[in-house]
Amino acid sequence: MPPLDALLLISSLLIIISVIAARVSHSFGLPALLLFLALGMFAGEEGPGKIVFNDHDPRVWPSCNVARRSVALRMRFRQK
Repeated sequence: MPPLDALLLISSLLIIISVIAARVSHSFGLPALLLFLALGMFAGEEGPGKIVFNDHDPRVWPSCNVARRSVALRMRFRQK
């Protein structure tokens, strides 16, 4: 397992890149999902990031469900 400093650095870089990708997608009119998908593929196991995504912990599921439901609720209120 990598040291905590490396994990924090990688996490913060991915967050910064995600924010930049969201702004770029908004300015060019691209769907942000495509850029996030490309970022995930770039950071994933087969890309240069080599981050393993298949070692999920069962304790993470409740927070994932809350995040997914909040996104769905937000998108529901955005529709006209």
